[in-house]
Amino acid sequence: ARVVSSHQMDMIESICERVVVIQHGRIIAQERVDRLLALFATRSFRFHTEQPLPPGAAECLRQRFPTAQWQDDGTPANVAITFECGEQLYEAMDIFRTNGCILRSVEHETPDLEAVFLRLTRSGGETQ
Repeated sequence: ARVVSSHQMDMIESICERVVVIQHGRIIAQERVDRLLALFATRSFRFHTEQPLPPGAAECLRQRFPTAQWQDDGTPANVAITFECGEQLYEAMDIFRTNGCILRSVEHETPDLEAVFLRLTRSGGETQ
């Protein structure tokens, strides 16, 4: 066994089988890389709309899903959301629907190890 210490998650993902994430001297995750990626993949979605995101939808999404990301540049929106639990997918769909957003597609995203690392360190290791 070898130990590799790095903040370059793309390298860690490509060469390591297991990962330990330490924050403030405390282990917040210790798992196989593929298992950790699978855990977060079940909660990450990207919504593609037919039109720019209406202000009402943007405000509702910001309030309900503070980590949601999209660009407000006047083009059809691509909204990335990682949910805490499965039921939140339906809440997001309701926000789009009630604000008149027409969804072109919904994609289940597979995050890379860097996205998982950022999510873990922002939540203090909470994966539920």
